[in-house]
Amino acid sequence: MSTNNVQNIGTLAVKTTLVYAFASTIWVVATDGMLAALAPKLPPSAVSQIAAFKGVAFVIVSAVLLYFLLKCLVNKLLTAEQAWLSSQRSYHIAGKERRKTLRHLETAQRIGQLGHWEFRPGKDEIFLSRGAARIIGFSEAAEQSVPVSALRERLVVMEGADPLATLSANNACEPFERELRVKRKADGIRDILVRGECHTEDNGECLWIGTCIDLTERNETKARVVERERQYRKLVEMLPDAVLVCREDRIIFANPAAVEIFGANSVDALHGLSVLKLIEEDTLKSCAPGFSTSRFHNGVHRISSLTLTTLQGKTFDGQLAARNVELEKEPCVQLLISDVSEREKTKQALVDANARLTDLASRTVSDLELERKAIAQALHDEIGQSLTAVKLASGWLKRKATEPEVLQKIDSLTHIATDAIEKVRDLSLMLRPPQLDELGLVAAVRWQATRLLDQAQISWKLELGQNLDCIRAPEDIVAFRVIQEALTNVIRHSRATQVTIRLRASRSSLSLEVGDNGVGFSTDGQCSSLGLSFMRERVHIAGGKISVESAPDEGTCVRVRLPVRAREEALA
Repeated sequence: MSTNNVQNIGTLAVKTTLVYAFASTIWVVATDGMLAALAPKLPPSAVSQIAAFKGVAFVIVSAVLLYFLLKCLVNKLLTAEQAWLSSQRSYHIAGKERRKTLRHLETAQRIGQLGHWEFRPGKDEIFLSRGAARIIGFSEAAEQSVPVSALRERLVVMEGADPLATLSANNACEPFERELRVKRKADGIRDILVRGECHTEDNGECLWIGTCIDLTERNETKARVVERERQYRKLVEMLPDAVLVCREDRIIFANPAAVEIFGANSVDALHGLSVLKLIEEDTLKSCAPGFSTSRFHNGVHRISSLTLTTLQGKTFDGQLAARNVELEKEPCVQLLISDVSEREKTKQALVDANARLTDLASRTVSDLELERKAIAQALHDEIGQSLTAVKLASGWLKRKATEPEVLQKIDSLTHIATDAIEKVRDLSLMLRPPQLDELGLVAAVRWQATRLLDQAQISWKLELGQNLDCIRAPEDIVAFRVIQEALTNVIRHSRATQVTIRLRASRSSLSLEVGDNGVGFSTDGQCSSLGLSFMRERVHIAGGKISVESAPDEGTCVRVRLPVRAREEALA
């Protein structure tokens, strides 16, 4: 209970006692006076009864009076006790909040690398908070006062006066701010910023109160930023593409490549120039109304093709990439401009060269097919007929000869001629099957599948679509060669038991598919098969597309789509 409450209760007790004494005295005097006045007139027994009644009434009145007086006193005591308990609770809560606030303050100081200090000029000690002690390199177990000499040992010698001597000699009490360097045993040299103000106390003495902040990380970050800016500028200066930084469409930075690309005499010739003047007028009109660099918002924006102009009025093809940047704390737009004129010329030259190579390859393949056709015809018409003549002559000689040895030689010669005729026929069919020219693609494919797959004992089926009768050279030749090579690969590598061939045709394209249920192969890496390379090259020359789908133990499927030229174009 507080002292004020105790004093108030004591005063109330004294007042209660005085009130009781005063009331009792009045009662006794008044009743005795009345009894003395009535005694001569009343008998002694009545006087005795009145005296007894007076005593009883005195006791009752005293008890009632004491009850009200004590009740008031007790209420005051209870009220004072409750107020005291409430104040105690508030005090404890305030104490907890204060300790919590101090912990938060210490945490914030530790995170912010901040501490405070106090120094009285003329004293040999300086007071350091836990944060200040940590920053300077002393123990941070508790707030402490350290000798000035110990603090001086921590300071790294720098240009300028001793800061402690400056504080002691600063009679004008001007605010103090200075960057210092301290040497800590744990992590070496640290940069700190010290600020302070002088306050005059009631006794006239000066008291310096200030803060210290660890600037090491900030200075290191600033140094890294400066180094990155230096490297960025060096990189920008080395770039072969033009780099422009614009603010409100005005150029405020340009690299040497921009000077060369836009034909300027120096960087200063581009500074302050509107970037819109470097875009060709017709290109600028074709852009959205109100074209400006301010249209480029967050992210990187690219314009793949636009016409630019030099300061001399020469135009060239370029590409542009733009993004928002901040320069000197103001929003700007950085433009990366590439001169693609030579690149476009080289690209077009490469396209033309590829077209010539494709045309040359197509003509080579066409000439190869014609040569195969001629060789096949020559084998069939000339060599085949000659071998047939040899076989017939051998039969005539066999009829004329009678000696056994001569007959045996004639039979051997006949067998050789028959075998040669079959080989010449097979070779002629492989070079150019006559079914392809006489009966069309479907008949040639069916003949080829029968000849190859039946001999290899592989079951097969041929699924045909519509409009296949309209397919003519050169598409039928390409399709036949691809199917021929695919079936050859099936026999050589797949170990398949079932092959499906599909042919579909429309007015503009021919689709074919050869699938098997063989061992398959992995298509993750580059396939070095000459057969697949042959098929791809054939299809590419014909302007078509080919895909090979396969996986180990899942078979292989070759799909080809060839464009079909109009009949008039094919004849031409």
